[in-house]
Amino acid sequence: MVYRIALANEALQDHIFQAFFATTPPHIRRVSAGELKEIIRDRALWAVTESGTGDLVAVCYVRDFFSPRRAEFGGLHVKDAHQRTGLARALCVLAVATFLWLNRHSKENVAVLTYVHVDNQRPRKLLKSIGFNQAPGVFPATSGQELGIDLHPRESRLRHMFVLPSSEYCKVFRLAADYLVHGKLEKHHSVEAHLSLGLTAEGLLSICSDDLSFGASNPP
Repeated sequence: MVYRIALANEALQDHIFQAFFATTPPHIRRVSAGELKEIIRDRALWAVTESGTGDLVAVCYVRDFFSPRRAEFGGLHVKDAHQRTGLARALCVLAVATFLWLNRHSKENVAVLTYVHVDNQRPRKLLKSIGFNQAPGVFPATSGQELGIDLHPRESRLRHMFVLPSSEYCKVFRLAADYLVHGKLEKHHSVEAHLSLGLTAEGLLSICSDDLSFGASNPP
């Protein structure tokens, strides 16, 4: 099976909301229809469809909060039938790499964060394999307000925060470049990335080979 990864457009908004965000488990942060509209408008939501059928199978987002310079990776949903294929990892890598690529000329590092409910064990291995490190301590869900997120009362629970240090940016770029060139996942699945943002495997790799200072310091 071939999966197609691309930025979501407003025409898919209702479909995406009903498929992934209308009903969420207690340990997953709720995204309202209005917030989803903003995420799509900001060109921050990535959607995965089956090539050929066009069926929607997965989504995630990487949102930029400009003050302070922080980005939130989240909203990762993969339908049950498409889990354990390597799709979640490819989607996460390509979404984060694209965000970092677009911000490569920024004068300051952008801290890429994600929060995981203390009882949610499933995403941790995935995040660590990409380069995210778990920050010490636990954080109340209300800390999301620091990023400008409106939270539902049910989400006032403890979470762990994972941070992608800039020393791991090149790792993300190399993983993304491999997906762009080879597209191989697990169990005979593959992925096609339609990024349309001037992002190429060669461009990603050149950042790490040409700029030796890239990723030398950690984000705040």
